Amino acid sequence: MSDERFLSITERLERRLPLRVIRLRGLPYSCCGAEVVEFFADIVDIVNGEAGVHFTLTKEGRPNGEAYIELETDADVEKAMM
Repeated sequence: MSDERFLSITERLERRLPLRVIRLRGLPYSCCGAEVVEFFADIVDIVNGEAGVHFTLTKEGRPNGEAYIELETDADVEKAMM
């Protein structure tokens, strides 16, 4: 069995594994996945690293300063929200 930390959202849903996602707001429009991972590095592990960071875009396709990150445990969610 593969390590569950490296499964995509689709694979996690297919296997009925818990999925924990939190929303980030107020990010710089130039922010990238690596910067989000680096910011949280000492706090929590984002599932799949940069692939676990999902930026939202405006209808014109530009970043809107928001993102969602995938976390492994409820405890990670609590730590990330502090």
